[in-house]
Amino acid sequence: MISSLLLGVDIGTTLTKVGLIDLRGREIAHAGTPTPWTRTASGAEIDPEVLFAAVLHCAREALATTPEGHVLGVGVTSMAETAVSLDAAGHGVGPAVAWYDTRAREEFGLYKEELGAERVARLTGLNTSQIPTGPTVRWLTTHAGLGGRARSATSV
Repeated sequence: MISSLLLGVDIGTTLTKVGLIDLRGREIAHAGTPTPWTRTASGAEIDPEVLFAAVLHCAREALATTPEGHVLGVGVTSMAETAVSLDAAGHGVGPAVAWYDTRAREEFGLYKEELGAERVARLTGLNTSQIPTGPTVRWLTTHAGLGGRARSATSV
């Protein structure tokens, strides 16, 4: 019997998980693995390709235990303000910097000076101590040597 399935991906700070449900919302299978961070003095970072491989591993593991079916859609949720720079083709360049990493502390201070701490909090929805994606992208561009290769950025 061929089933119609929906696949959900949850890229979390601690675990990366994949779940499969049927169209009635019943869980069919799930799999997870620790999110493969590299710890740094300022927090943590992750190679975008390594993270993608973890997602694929979980998806394959979950799909291996399901009846034959078609995945009709994929939904992804991810980690807060974890920033990754992308090249012109949309591939990750350099590390994705964890949302709790503090390496962009100086850039965040400049944002708060330029825009005002209350305005930054209102615009980002974050408290004034949590570093939003923008300052981290600025840090990656100026300090990690990604300026020449990076064309855009996103949150993981």
